[in-house]
Amino acid sequence: NEISKISKDFLVISSAMSLNPEKARNNGAPDSSIIKWFNDRFVSEQLYFRDLGFNLKNGSVLPVAFNEINSEELYRIVLGFNPDIIVVYGTSILKGPLINITSKIINFHLGLSPYYNGAATNWWPMYNNEYEYVGTTIHYLDSGVDTGEIIGQCRSLINSSDSPHDIGNKNIIT
Repeated sequence: NEISKISKDFLVISSAMSLNPEKARNNGAPDSSIIKWFNDRFVSEQLYFRDLGFNLKNGSVLPVAFNEINSEELYRIVLGFNPDIIVVYGTSILKGPLINITSKIINFHLGLSPYYNGAATNWWPMYNNEYEYVGTTIHYLDSGVDTGEIIGQCRSLINSSDSPHDIGNKNIIT
């Protein structure tokens, strides 16, 4: 939504990820603690973000399934769009020819690289009581997992009363 305010021609590819497994019906029979986790996260996101969907001033949105992000079809669509820059946030790992469309692929990665890469990169440092590694890394994408050249990092101010969801949302905003 924010990028749409400064760019006239762009494409958002929205990959459905991190759905509540109870609603997605694709992860077996999760126990009640998993359902509570996802429900609590959703409630927290509603408090921190006015708009949980896309409200674009320009551009368009292409929704894809989580398993289509590295597909040949999506690669052809992005290649045909001929992007100057690609911004990645909250997707699964990009692989194959997609990461070679431009050298300017910027990833907004929740977690401080190189300390925590991959998934749950703010959850693991909280679990390990290493709050100094909770934050956001902005880096160029390369063929590794969150190993590209770091552009910048930031950490939000967290309070002892913050839930893990509060901390994650504060880092998204920061």
